[in-house]
Amino acid sequence: MTTSTLDKRLDESREARQQFWQGFTLEGFGTVASLIALFVLIGGLLLIYGNIPDLRTLATDFYANISSELASIVITVLIVDRLNRQREKRDNEALQKRLDEQELTRLKALLGSNENVVAKIAVAELRAKGWLADGTMQEVDLRGANLQGADLSGVHLINADMRSSILQGINLKDAHLEGINLSGANLEKADLRGANLSNSKLSGANLSNSILWNTKIDKADLRGANLQNSNLSHATLNQAMLQAADLSNSISIKTQFKKAILIETQFLSADLRDAILNDADLRGASFEKANLWGASLQGTNLWGANLKGADLRIMQLQSANVWNVQCDANTILPNQRQWTRETDWSKFDAVEIESSNKWRSYRKTQSLLRYDNDTE
Repeated sequence: MTTSTLDKRLDESREARQQFWQGFTLEGFGTVASLIALFVLIGGLLLIYGNIPDLRTLATDFYANISSELASIVITVLIVDRLNRQREKRDNEALQKRLDEQELTRLKALLGSNENVVAKIAVAELRAKGWLADGTMQEVDLRGANLQGADLSGVHLINADMRSSILQGINLKDAHLEGINLSGANLEKADLRGANLSNSKLSGANLSNSILWNTKIDKADLRGANLQNSNLSHATLNQAMLQAADLSNSISIKTQFKKAILIETQFLSADLRDAILNDADLRGASFEKANLWGASLQGTNLWGANLKGADLRIMQLQSANVWNVQCDANTILPNQRQWTRETDWSKFDAVEIESSNKWRSYRKTQSLLRYDNDTE
């Protein structure tokens, strides 16, 4: 075969292929694909059933398969929907949290206002949102706030800073005020019944005419505080610091002052019936004309205390230091007799120790003896 003949045949073959593909339209491709699918279906049926099944058998298998497919689709849709709802819920909660934080910041600023009306509006809004009693207000800065006459009963203001605040007539019943700083604050006529003021700072605060019935004020700093005419009955001020505080004309029936610092504290005409002041430091304290009927002052240091005109009937003075106490003819002793210069305090198991060092040594000895007795 010559070269020219070979080239001619190659050209004819190329031209035939081009004509074939030019005539192969999309419809043609679909037809071919359908035929192939039909052959595959027939082959599959033969492979599964061994022959061509009847229509009933095909319908049964079809509905069984379609049911499982529909069930799978439904489950998938439910799962996707649940995931979308959870994402939407998280997004809404995050948005609400941001809005709440912004609102809380705004209300805290209003609560600390020196305008009484503004501060009271903030109190009402905070209570409506439940933020006063859920701990949200802990460590809030309310220095100089004017909350006179406000209702903050049950509030949680733990470790809050309320120095120099104006709080006359405020309602703080059952409030949680542990560690709060109220130094220099004006709490005249405040209602603090059942409140917890443990470890709080109240130095220089004005608590005159206030109600502190059954209030917990343990380990609080009340140095120089004004508690004149206040009601402290059934309150606990154990280990509290009340140096130079003024409790004149106050009522402290069954109040506990165990191990409290009461140096130069004023109890002029105070009612301290059945109060417990065991192991307290009462050096230089004044109980002039005070009623101490049935009070317990065991182990107290009354060095230089003023007991003029005081009623000490049935008072317990075991191991108390009565060195240089000031009494007069109006002082009624634990044995219900009037004091005289010949009064022997040792009859009441009290001691008279002048030196501070000797007193500390004596107290240490008494503590050891008490420990030995407790362990026997």
